[in-house]
Amino acid sequence: MTDPGTGMTSIFSRLDGRTGNETANPRRTVARFLAILLFLLVSGCRRTADPATQTVQDLARAARDRDAAAFLDLVAPDFEAADGSRKADLEPTILQFFTAWESLDVTIRDLKVERSEGAALARFQVDLSGRARKIAGLEGLLPSSSSWKFETRIAPSENRWRVKWASWSPAP
Repeated sequence: MTDPGTGMTSIFSRLDGRTGNETANPRRTVARFLAILLFLLVSGCRRTADPATQTVQDLARAARDRDAAAFLDLVAPDFEAADGSRKADLEPTILQFFTAWESLDVTIRDLKVERSEGAALARFQVDLSGRARKIAGLEGLLPSSSSWKFETRIAPSENRWRVKWASWSPAP
């Protein structure tokens, strides 16, 4: 619509020629709303196509949330570390580690995945930073940040991809 006083098109005019006084089609309004909602849900919840990469991302999310149960669910029952430790050895360590932190930020860097039939080798660096809980001087014992190099074998286990083997060392 053109403003008769200035001859300019109003920002409130409609491109389709309607003035805005017409009643909106409720079905069209609902359909537009649902289309926008679906787009937001799909784009916000997009998962990566590679299950090994998704497993690494899920591990980082569980660590960031300090959710030991979710983290350990991503470790296969027959897990074995390079040092010979098993999942049963890992469980109390993860519980203690997550309990020690009031907040924990986890960043995955340099993720490289090599796929083979039914398994993947994932190499990556994990940068940790956070704030230790203020319990009995714990905040003075734990570093506020550290970096670690990981090499993991990830494969299907009980209907999802899980870590079956891992080695880690401090990053240089």
